[in-house]
Amino acid sequence: MSTTFQTHARLLFSSESVTEGHPDKICDQISDAVLDWALSQTPSARVACESGIKSDETRSWGPPYDPNDTIDPSANFKGDFIAYLDRIADLKAAAAAGAKGRVASIPAPWRTWEPPVRLPEDKPVFSLACPAANTCVGLRALGTVIRTIDRSGGVWAKRPTGTLALTAVGCAGTTCAAVGDGAKWYGSPSTGFAWAQVNEVPKLDVVNCATGAGSGTCLAGSMTAIARSGTGGDLWTTPLALGASIFSCAGFPTCLAFSKEKSLVSTDGGLTWHFREPGGSVAAGPEVGTCFDAMRCVAVGAGTVYTTFDGAQTGWQVGGVPTVTGETVKAISCPTTTTCVLATKDWLYRGDMTIKDGVVSWSWVAGDAEPTAVGLSGVSCSSPSSCTAVGDGGKVWTSTDASLLRWNLKEIGPATDPAPLLGVACPANGVCVAVGFRGYVATTTNNWATWSVDQIGLVRGGANPPDIKGVACQSATRCVLVGDTAYVGTR
Repeated sequence: MSTTFQTHARLLFSSESVTEGHPDKICDQISDAVLDWALSQTPSARVACESGIKSDETRSWGPPYDPNDTIDPSANFKGDFIAYLDRIADLKAAAAAGAKGRVASIPAPWRTWEPPVRLPEDKPVFSLACPAANTCVGLRALGTVIRTIDRSGGVWAKRPTGTLALTAVGCAGTTCAAVGDGAKWYGSPSTGFAWAQVNEVPKLDVVNCATGAGSGTCLAGSMTAIARSGTGGDLWTTPLALGASIFSCAGFPTCLAFSKEKSLVSTDGGLTWHFREPGGSVAAGPEVGTCFDAMRCVAVGAGTVYTTFDGAQTGWQVGGVPTVTGETVKAISCPTTTTCVLATKDWLYRGDMTIKDGVVSWSWVAGDAEPTAVGLSGVSCSSPSSCTAVGDGGKVWTSTDASLLRWNLKEIGPATDPAPLLGVACPANGVCVAVGFRGYVATTTNNWATWSVDQIGLVRGGANPPDIKGVACQSATRCVLVGDTAYVGTR
């Protein structure tokens, strides 16, 4: 006894379906597009249409229309074909009428190329952007830009960028940007004709973004360069070939920079610099220091403390620091205008300044922080009774007593790879950011009762995470980090 679909007691329903983007669905969309066009011309139209597609061509077949009709079927499924091929930039349709209907086909445009054009000087182009028809901007070695606005592509012109280390170029409309090593970023508002520097960051060791620096001014440097940011560390100007190890904009717009053998002053927020009286010489002079305002600064180097009350317009007053012979000074932080904490490789000292008859005297007392094999590297005080010092091996020392002589030691970071810390900034009581080798950044908001340790990943072209050597905080929620390049962190 046979059963039928209508009489069977149980039925199994099944259907066939293809995934989104399958050629079968694209063909359906193309046929639907032709139908939509026909209905837009005649609301009562009836259309029979079949479509086919392959890697470099699509075709649609349908019944004949009035010979007087002017129809470009490709215009109706152009968008669907673009969605399928994804790389089509400019489609040109060809339509032909036949006795039994019409056929439209669109060949893939990359199958046909114009004859190659020889570029000036026959040098390779390793980055190219074409923001508009007949307009391209290319980047060559040593930062040279070439551009064309010639329809045939046969006329190219060289344009200088002002730098050598650019590696990629991109354009949107008439605005182009070229980027490269050292966070170099150059911009052109004229499709590659004229270029101006937007950002460039050399390797930096120290940074200062004093809360009174206004307008987001930050200064950073090393022994070979001085860099400036007027945007809170987001963008940096072309570095100056002047080295310094101490920076301060505490008296903004007056900023000061020092090293062993030189003193520099800027009265316009770091835009231009002038030499002033040095504190020492290449052999011996200030290595670490800070300023209280535009005139008063203190610095330390090789068992000597240097003090100025006129912004280094005249000679510095010199005193002694009872450090061990050969002991390396690492950092200094002054919670008041008369009290400082000095970190050497093995000890933390409290220094108190007195003035009598215009002569400065400093008295120094060593704290109880035990010398360690790994050593200290940075110190920061947020108030007269709250300081943090850091060192290699993920070690953190904290002091919260008024004498700043008693210190507590903690070890932070992964046990298998303790964060090797190089610098610290504490913008508020209990809030600190410590930085170090291999991109380590440690933060706390409760004076290291708890903390978090992050690691900045690889920077383009680098084999290892970047070393972070300096940190300055403009507030308790925003800090600037410098080292192999510059970073801005927000909380």
